[in-house]
Amino acid sequence: MSVFAKTAKGLDALKDLNSGMPRRMRTVLWCINGQTSTSTLMRSLTTVGDVKELMRSLIAEGLIERVHKNAPKPAPLELAVSTPSATAVDTRWASSGWNMGFPNQGVSAAH
Repeated sequence: MSVFAKTAKGLDALKDLNSGMPRRMRTVLWCINGQTSTSTLMRSLTTVGDVKELMRSLIAEGLIERVHKNAPKPAPLELAVSTPSATAVDTRWASSGWNMGFPNQGVSAAH
């Protein structure tokens, strides 16, 4: 998976509305942000035409450059979610004798 970013020349080209850049090429250049993969751009810009060829033109003109070949993978879900520890449980109410509204809980029958 390739990710591209605009070069300084690419940023300047977007500012210059009279640069003569074809509209489809400008659209692709506008969408390149240094985070979105080439495959995602190709799927989302289907109405623009041949995105791969437009990107080749942008590279040839020095308007974009490859940032990194492989985007970092997100951390596995097991590592991202911490499991509560047994010591973190609040047990104050359990030892106070408060019955939390349940009948006959913690109440001794005195007849």
